Amino acid sequence: MLILLFMGSCYPSDVSNKYYGCYKEKEGFALINILDYGSFEELCQRAEEIVCHDSIPVIEVKHNNKSSILSLGNSCWKKYICILRKRRNVLKIVDNTVHLGKPLDSLQNLMHRHYHNYGKLEFHSDKPQKATISITYKSNELKELNPLLVDIINVFDSIGIDDLTCLNITLEKDKQI
Repeated sequence: MLILLFMGSCYPSDVSNKYYGCYKEKEGFALINILDYGSFEELCQRAEEIVCHDSIPVIEVKHNNKSSILSLGNSCWKKYICILRKRRNVLKIVDNTVHLGKPLDSLQNLMHRHYHNYGKLEFHSDKPQKATISITYKSNELKELNPLLVDIINVFDSIGIDDLTCLNITLEKDKQI
């Protein structure tokens, strides 16, 4: 049932695609179309299934006739009972509210602090390579996910990250946070 897509079939023919993610080897990618899922929880379950089958879930993010490929950093909760991540390395977005109840328009400042913190502030990442962005929707709706991913990608491109740092995004069900 699991269809593995190879690099050529995963990316649309448009050359303007840019890859965002932590996996440098682009083999074993499985493309997820957000529109194929009725709820955020279903999308999270699909991403977990893909990871549990040793593949990498990727989403095509579309905006203004451009598209970007984003690999997800989701974990396989079925195989691993506990996955440890330092809380400070995770910037949480819950229902389009960022980090401790701040509105989405503060995303630029918060991501800049998160990726350029180097352990100085206790609420932001130890170093850019460990930074993760976790997205959860309690409302279980998907309509705001693509615009949010576009915003995150645009901010990531604008805050001056080195080539060693990847955009690590996880989609997490409300129960996992």
